[in-house]
Amino acid sequence: MAGTTVQPKTTPDASGLIKRFFQGFARLDASLSIGKNSLIFFIERLMWLEHDVPDSLPDPSDVSNVTMLKLWLPGVVDPNPFRIYNEELLSAGVNKYLSEAGLRWRNYQSALALITKFGLTDCSFLCGLRDILPPRDTKAKYPTPNVMCGLGPADIGGKLSGAAIWIVEKEMATWIYARCMEKEKTEEGKPQDTWSKENWEAWKV
Repeated sequence: MAGTTVQPKTTPDASGLIKRFFQGFARLDASLSIGKNSLIFFIERLMWLEHDVPDSLPDPSDVSNVTMLKLWLPGVVDPNPFRIYNEELLSAGVNKYLSEAGLRWRNYQSALALITKFGLTDCSFLCGLRDILPPRDTKAKYPTPNVMCGLGPADIGGKLSGAAIWIVEKEMATWIYARCMEKEKTEEGKPQDTWSKENWEAWKV
């Protein structure tokens, strides 16, 4: 009918779709060991395809006025879903080496390292290396079995395994080293601050 505005059945929601995808993706990372890298590398290739996608209609009656979202700019992917699942894994008990929770933790840390390195989103603050650092209120300079988890080597095995994932590969270790050399110490007022020369000195032993 002439003069009638037809409302679209759906509105674009690229940012919402991205958010929902990575909510599931965060959990998938912990379950996969063999196929995980292929999935992450596929997403990395998608990042090379820079393009704009429709994200919202400010005025639903005007379908010609669409707000676009540029992919993949820094910040498009929210690291929060990874933080939430990270806390769930930790609460399940990841300390025991080769336990189911420990293996999930190792897989998850491997995924976080790759995701952070190629720039999808910065999950440095979830890095397993942080969990083996000596607390600031002690005189210890290096990781020990008593650091933040357990009383003996068997009680830190899972966390050591997850931490090692970040530095066993030469390319990843080189990336972390370069980040750590950018400043002397992490800032106490920034709990998510991870990379520094001081921390590298502890990890390299």
